[in-house]
Amino acid sequence: MTNAIPLLSIDWSDAEEQALVLQFVLAAEPATDTVQQLENLVDLFVTAGNHAAFVRDQFPPEGVSLTLTARDHSSPLRPVFSLRARGLDVRSVQVLRNISWRFSAQAHPIVSVEIRDRTPNTSPRRFELPAAEWGTEEEAYPPLSNRLGFRVEREDPLDYRKSRRCLVEFGRPVPNDVIDAAIARAREWVSLAELGAFSPPAKPPEEAEVWEDVVAAYDEYSVELVMSLFEASELSWNVLLNLLAHFSRTIEPVTLVTIE
Repeated sequence: MTNAIPLLSIDWSDAEEQALVLQFVLAAEPATDTVQQLENLVDLFVTAGNHAAFVRDQFPPEGVSLTLTARDHSSPLRPVFSLRARGLDVRSVQVLRNISWRFSAQAHPIVSVEIRDRTPNTSPRRFELPAAEWGTEEEAYPPLSNRLGFRVEREDPLDYRKSRRCLVEFGRPVPNDVIDAAIARAREWVSLAELGAFSPPAKPPEEAEVWEDVVAAYDEYSVELVMSLFEASELSWNVLLNLLAHFSRTIEPVTLVTIE
């Protein structure tokens, strides 16, 4: 499979609410199952985005939305997805770039990924998103919300390849449906990470591996995430914390997140 990096083209208005068009340009006509795989990637991105994974740092997480309004596969080489967004940070496109890069290398070659802002009464401008390299990760990856509403404790790893653990704690014993919902929310982040969405500067997305070991209830107060291998940027935790901020404000308050 080709190792060519898909080109990225972004037109962006920074309007609070946006009508966006996402188009992939494929190098060859895809098989039906390939189209379905690509749709699954977009669906995962939209689901996480609708849960404030890619919220702008000053925007309230509970006010974020991202929905898929239409799919157009009339041109097999140019599948198109129409999106409606609110409070979406432009650096979310880095996630699309990386999962597309991995998909292009491992499944079906993608020539380019294009985002067009079609929001009425705006003047979108061409936006150049830097690659996630040493010294540019903060400009490249989605930011951390400044409205988390819970405490975060971090222990810096000595080796980014070692296993990582995160514990999400609630202020009371919570019922099973809350635990299950928190696990589902955490899995959105894990699934993106496993697809190379947050690859570190040292590795391209198709080589960066994140292996889930545990995503489960730790006790009646908390949920535990354990990755046996974590080849991802430290900025990836921003996306998990944003997801948990949305969860905390809409389902059950989170009191503490510990990242080890």
